[in-house]
Amino acid sequence: MSGESVKNWHRHCLLPDGTELQEHSLKTDRDIVVGEFCQIDYGLRGADVYVGESTKIREYVWANGDARIGNLCEIGSDVVAKQDAYIGEGVKIAGKLVVSGALDIGEKVEIAQGFEATGEIAVRNPMPVLVFILIYLMTMLQIENERELDRILDNLFSEDDAKMEVPLMIPARSRLNMKVFSVPSSMKIGRKCR
Repeated sequence: MSGESVKNWHRHCLLPDGTELQEHSLKTDRDIVVGEFCQIDYGLRGADVYVGESTKIREYVWANGDARIGNLCEIGSDVVAKQDAYIGEGVKIAGKLVVSGALDIGEKVEIAQGFEATGEIAVRNPMPVLVFILIYLMTMLQIENERELDRILDNLFSEDDAKMEVPLMIPARSRLNMKVFSVPSSMKIGRKCR
């Protein structure tokens, strides 16, 4: 993959070591970052889970840490966050929302089976998920500008022995279902994946 193609870092798919594709879920012990306008027919289970705007998840979202769901997303089952949850404006959750920490929720959110939150609840518009993901990646990889992020991801996709603790990344406009994984650019699958 050339440096030119990495300029759109959010267009590349990365399934880190130990990722499991089970019958109804995509599971990892790392964070999960999903771009906007995706269609995923699996549940997502990871450490922190970040879902970009206008994405449809057919199953559930389970975060052992924080869950951040962007504006206008549709979740086909439950959303569970073992810490805090940030739910954007216009989100539709077909199941239940369970939050063990604080809940930051936008307007016009539909939750079919109600919600539980043990922490503080605030109704407002959380930061857009794409902006949050960029800040998150730059902080996690301890970099100061987007060019350096491009260089790090270029190395990650070109070297088989890269051992960075990067999240499971599903790029914008991806489609994952029982028959096909369709992503707009390259995909890297780590070791011991199922």
